[in-house]
Amino acid sequence: MEREKYQELTAYMQECMADAAHDKEHVWRVLGYALKLAGELTEPVDHDRLIASCLLHDIGRAAQFKDPSLDHAAVGADMAAAWLGDHGYSPEFCEAVRSAIRSHRYRTGGRAETIEAQLLFDADKLDVCGVMGLFRTISYCDHVGEPYYTVGENGLVEFTADAEASVVQEYCYKLCHVEERFYTGGAKRLAKELSRQLEEAVHLVVDQANFARAGLWDLENHLQ
Repeated sequence: MEREKYQELTAYMQECMADAAHDKEHVWRVLGYALKLAGELTEPVDHDRLIASCLLHDIGRAAQFKDPSLDHAAVGADMAAAWLGDHGYSPEFCEAVRSAIRSHRYRTGGRAETIEAQLLFDADKLDVCGVMGLFRTISYCDHVGEPYYTVGENGLVEFTADAEASVVQEYCYKLCHVEERFYTGGAKRLAKELSRQLEEAVHLVVDQANFARAGLWDLENHLQ
């Protein structure tokens, strides 16, 4: 990719990013992961399409924050295609980037069909593995007003995907399962160690919270 085009793409990306969990550093980590994964493949990769898809994959986030009924992947895919078309990229290029961005979301993306789309998906999900994933989930939940955890009738942390939205619920629903969805061998290999680190960190947090909350069981004995 020409340096001038890369700089135009990054400038537009930075105009669109709004929250710490999906900021420019997240985007550059995703791009870095994608390029490393692409370098391990024997099949050809269109690096221009890959770079554009990675840089623009989360530009629809602000729209979803304003209206939670929107899907940031679908909105961002259309925004990216429109911007690229206005800046001289071919219809085929625009459609390839649109397709990659639309399919990158864990919850609603559908199957990534091209190698560039698969690399974007894997790279984006690697950034929610490991302790980085915990940091980003805490940041996101704080941004939308969701707690670290919720508490069940037994007074302990609800460690289930069926609980109300929280950092721990997001771990149970998504973060501990992303390893199952990777396309490339490189991502699967990296995810094994990162997922182990994340699992250990989350369980330490839950254990600490439960230990503290267990001290409340005798509260009635101390109330006048």
